[in-house]
Amino acid sequence: MITAYWDSLHESMGRRVALVLFGLSIVSSVAFNLLVKVQSFPGGQFRIILGNAPLPLREIGLAGAVRSIVSQQIVIAGGLLILGGLFAAAPLFSSTLEKGWLELLFSKGTSRWQIFLGRYLASVTLYASTFALCTFPLAIRLWWKTDIRVWEIGVALLLLTLSVASLLAVAALASLSQKGASLPILASVAVWSFSPSLAHREGTFYPLISAQWLRSILDWAYRILPKCSELSDVATAFMKDGKIASWWPVWSTGVFAVAVLVFTLWSVERKSF
Repeated sequence: MITAYWDSLHESMGRRVALVLFGLSIVSSVAFNLLVKVQSFPGGQFRIILGNAPLPLREIGLAGAVRSIVSQQIVIAGGLLILGGLFAAAPLFSSTLEKGWLELLFSKGTSRWQIFLGRYLASVTLYASTFALCTFPLAIRLWWKTDIRVWEIGVALLLLTLSVASLLAVAALASLSQKGASLPILASVAVWSFSPSLAHREGTFYPLISAQWLRSILDWAYRILPKCSELSDVATAFMKDGKIASWWPVWSTGVFAVAVLVFTLWSVERKSF
């Protein structure tokens, strides 16, 4: 499995989509750092400028300003990199089941599930690496300039990586149909796109539905599917106050990811290719 993991990482770096994703992370990191300017004055006073607008440090405090900036960066980078990460990682699953690759990989002594799990872990690592590359430099720079440690960004990384892990589990399952990379990408993007509507049903189409059976289906879909939108909100809130108000999105998404992944690995072992 370790060999499959490293080979998958090497293969992902050979794909244009993954290289574009890393390039996008670097460009975004540079852009965020250029937007934020920190000026220090005698007596330990600071002035933080976001774009052309100075932040009101008297109202929110220096620590609050730093965490607010990093939180905004996480929201922007998190959504952008999740979408790019799905496009970059889904082909790792579909290519495994292509004719030629299938006979080459599954004819080895390594179990099928270990090969598939190695590719899954490589996909998760790909997202976590690009997210860290995009967001950590600004947090480290603000720490260096203001001595405000934003350790909460590590927890935000774990929460958003969990969100992506659940989506990649969906992509891995969809790839078993052997229809190319399109279906895994569409399935995972659909779950990600539908997540905000399920999380905030009362503010969307839910009040317009009169059929109780349809409402019950949506309620069950919310309980079962990953809470990508809510995990993003939890990560943002944790950046600001260092607390997780509700663990429901965390553990329910984790259970979904593990259940779908285990079923996928079992199906890979049982499926006749």
